[in-house]
Amino acid sequence: MRRSELLLGGQVHPEIEPYLKGVPDSVKLLGFQRQVEKIYRQSSIFVFPSRVEGSAKSTYEAVASSLVQITTKDSGDVVMNVVNGIVIPSEDAGALPAAILRLCENQLLLTEMSMAGRKRAMNHFTLDHFRQRVRTAYRTVFAKNSLC
Repeated sequence: MRRSELLLGGQVHPEIEPYLKGVPDSVKLLGFQRQVEKIYRQSSIFVFPSRVEGSAKSTYEAVASSLVQITTKDSGDVVMNVVNGIVIPSEDAGALPAAILRLCENQLLLTEMSMAGRKRAMNHFTLDHFRQRVRTAYRTVFAKNSLC
């Protein structure tokens, strides 16, 4: 297996700091990043094991960047399990390293999921798709209000 790095982006909360002491050199604490697309371009897997997000913007950005994702069902519906990523149980600590190893050890699977993710992004998550969904939502609300 090739040497890997773990890039941790985002603000580090004080309660997490004790767990970050003594991490290996292969773990990079990036802090807040204004241009996450640069980090996405140097990455191959996006890990977002959230328990409460719903539909995180970062998962849309990652899929648009062709990143294979490891998420939970609580992270939204961008990832289709074993199509463009792996959906793990949010309360299973062993599932995350198992999913990472599965992807790192199978370059063909990683490539196939990456291509499927980019295709999914282009077919479902462009600005035109978003605009259409917003228009539909407004029309639905206006139609219901005009019935009153």
